[in-house]
Amino acid sequence: MVNEYFSLHSYGGTLEYYLFELANFSALAFFVVFLYKLNYINSNSLIAWLAIFFTPLIINYFIIPPSLFGDQFQYAAEAMSLKASGTSAEYTVGDRFGIGNTVTLTAKMLGAVPLPNYMTVTSLAFANKFYLFITFLWLKRFFSNENEVLLYFLIPSIILYSSMGLRDTLCILLSLIFIINLLRDRYVFAVVFLSPLLLLKIQVFAVLLLYLIARLLFRAHKNYYLFMLFF
Repeated sequence: MVNEYFSLHSYGGTLEYYLFELANFSALAFFVVFLYKLNYINSNSLIAWLAIFFTPLIINYFIIPPSLFGDQFQYAAEAMSLKASGTSAEYTVGDRFGIGNTVTLTAKMLGAVPLPNYMTVTSLAFANKFYLFITFLWLKRFFSNENEVLLYFLIPSIILYSSMGLRDTLCILLSLIFIINLLRDRYVFAVVFLSPLLLLKIQVFAVLLLYLIARLLFRAHKNYYLFMLFF
């Protein structure tokens, strides 16, 4: 529903808002029900994820005014501008380190999710939910009990921030995937998932980079003396 005449509107609380965003919820709900029918997830995951997918409709506008987290409008406007014209919004800040900026990268990542509608700031929240669910599907392969993995995605702060059009969910998921790949000695994949954090959240990037250096170069996780040398 994005075309050359598209512009960002705040439909919050109106019939149009719920029509647009219920379509996004329905798309995600269909996806999770489809996987349940294939026996890829259990009934607990089905119920939990249907509830998680519904939270943007409850939290954004209904419980919390989106203006309280004003960055949502920057990311949404940039995503809509990129979809409508292929160019960044006028206000977008310049490149960091000559490789891009936080707003544009966040908008591109959230805008890449195949949702039916990108019409409001809450559309990006549903994109966050999609990435959250995909990470759950990837992560549960490493556990024998699917319900144990599900508990992580029921943490209140995870549900709250993923119910808004913010970059926080991307930062959390990229950090999580980086750490797991690092623990599995898959350093190339670890670096791939670490790289976007340079723009998304440079302080998180710096901390995780220290961990990468300690493990890869100093083997600090295996040798006490190398750990002391690194420290």
